[in-house]
Amino acid sequence: MVTSYTTPSLYDHVHQVTGHPGKHGMAWHRDNSENAAYNADDEAAPRPVCTACINGTMHQVPTDHRRVHRPPPTIPGQQFALDAFTHNVKSARHYKYCDLLTDLATGQTYPVFTRNRSADELTSNIKTFFDMHPAWHVRHPSVPKFIRCDAESNYKSKDFLYCISRFGYELERSPPRDKHANGIAERAVGIITAKTNLAMLAPTPPVPQRFWDLAMSYACTTKAFNYTSRIKDSPYHFAHQRHINVMHLHPFWSRCYVYIPTKNRPKLGSAR
Repeated sequence: MVTSYTTPSLYDHVHQVTGHPGKHGMAWHRDNSENAAYNADDEAAPRPVCTACINGTMHQVPTDHRRVHRPPPTIPGQQFALDAFTHNVKSARHYKYCDLLTDLATGQTYPVFTRNRSADELTSNIKTFFDMHPAWHVRHPSVPKFIRCDAESNYKSKDFLYCISRFGYELERSPPRDKHANGIAERAVGIITAKTNLAMLAPTPPVPQRFWDLAMSYACTTKAFNYTSRIKDSPYHFAHQRHINVMHLHPFWSRCYVYIPTKNRPKLGSAR
């Protein structure tokens, strides 16, 4: 293992997150990286070094350094990326904000709508969200449970931290002053925003903006049914092992009928 090295151009490629140099910092990386624990079993075996750290191109990777070597999660509901969406129009249900939680195992996105994004409202909504998915609370010791988010004030409150800790989750903050650090969540927000706009502009005339929250829920649901090349499956089938009958799906803003029980039909004069 390298014990010493020269630094003719030490600051040519400096890691923007950790601050250590790139190809000249191999010894530092091998001894001090958080990935060193993965290679501690066999001291004689050569330790793999992050390609981005060797080439000094870590600043081009939109993620935190400690996540580069982390294996992708395989259990849904254990790890999430969280990012906020703000609309310039208040919906009919008085929503103006939406916190989008992306499951890192499947890529499925879940919307959590808020009116003013206060700490109390966010805590209450997150608690309701996890109460609706009790299967996620089963502890898997081999899989760390966390919610990755930006360093916003709404995610720093003691109530919010206590709320997620009750369900076994920890908060993993993105590096400060890095706009694209939480890349998975930001990409999910962009995809959901595009699908929401498509759902609202497809009908003639377009759907009024005050129903954007319903369109966003529709976009998140349809995204879960679509095939994802990363998991070679749809997020919904990957998580629930159940297929969706596409004949039961309807375009957004299309006319739908609600089933009425037989005893109530004479009052309305219709079966639908």
